[in-house]
Amino acid sequence: MKNLKKISIFLPVLIMAFMVFAIPGLAESGEEISRDELSSQEFWELHREEAQEAIAENGSLKDNYRLAVSQANLGYVRETMEMIDEFADDFDVDKLEEEIDKELHLARMGSENILYMNYAAFYYSIIREPEEAAGYFARIIERDEGNVWPYNYKATLYIEELEDMDRAHEILKQALEIEDNDYTHLLRAYAYYESGSYIRALNSLRRGRAAMDDLEDIM
Repeated sequence: MKNLKKISIFLPVLIMAFMVFAIPGLAESGEEISRDELSSQEFWELHREEAQEAIAENGSLKDNYRLAVSQANLGYVRETMEMIDEFADDFDVDKLEEEIDKELHLARMGSENILYMNYAAFYYSIIREPEEAAGYFARIIERDEGNVWPYNYKATLYIEELEDMDRAHEILKQALEIEDNDYTHLLRAYAYYESGSYIRALNSLRRGRAAMDDLEDIM
């Protein structure tokens, strides 16, 4: 079950592992992509592509953050885990806050912009304020309810930071009603393990085996 713990705590590292490779620069990518006429997958693929293009042209820390948020919402877990070992200790969270200050302010003021709410949710995950982060993920789910990944990240906060396994199971159950996701089963296995339900943990682990196999060679 040690490997399950490593999966569960990737949430804040997910963002930092991508951003550590930011190249200082002035490039700013367009962020006004409307979610209303796009599926969640299309929306985040567009943001991912624009962020990658900006980074290729000497992108900023903000561009890297945008890429990380997009990757997170598309479920690129393996890519994230591969970068964890290369994570730098000198990540500057103050610089990040300065670069996304406008978006954080708008999210705090109640903006329903999905990108801005994600900026806030992952920012508060990084600085270890799980209740704030969970609140933003709840708002994201209301606007992007067909996307299983905000459910997974919200559940991760309840497993790892808030230590509320009952709430985590409620969220993961909702996630599985949307999609039979291997990583959701893997998180469920860890939540069962943490609450002492070892048989249920093994059963969920079997159902999430594909996710474990996908990551086995890099864990």
